[in-house]
Amino acid sequence: MINVIRKFARSWEYQTLFSTAKNMSLGIFAGKKEFNKIQLLFFHWQAVYSSLLEIKGSGMDFIPDDMLNDDIRVNAYLYAKMNQKKSEEENESFYNLHKSPKINMDRLNAWEFTFLTPKKKSDKGVN
Repeated sequence: MINVIRKFARSWEYQTLFSTAKNMSLGIFAGKKEFNKIQLLFFHWQAVYSSLLEIKGSGMDFIPDDMLNDDIRVNAYLYAKMNQKKSEEENESFYNLHKSPKINMDRLNAWEFTFLTPKKKSDKGVN
């Protein structure tokens, strides 16, 4: 069943229909405000394939034409991108945790440079 849904979701006919309906605020399914599980799966996979086509068209990443017709390769691509994003987030959080804070020198006030002068031995109140 999922293979049929994915086949429809990646087809140019349904991509065009969905895009047109979305831009014109038309419903794809007759009079429905709540969708069943099959319709939600279709929307999910349509969005996935739409994103892949957008990435392919923009040249942000190399996606061969034949990959879009192979569910296993699409799954592998999505899995790799998910792991890449997770790794980048982990690296960034590690970097943010261990970097020194940036100081904007233009915004510093004079009071931020007030230092205590050390007391001399004679000032300690020796009796």
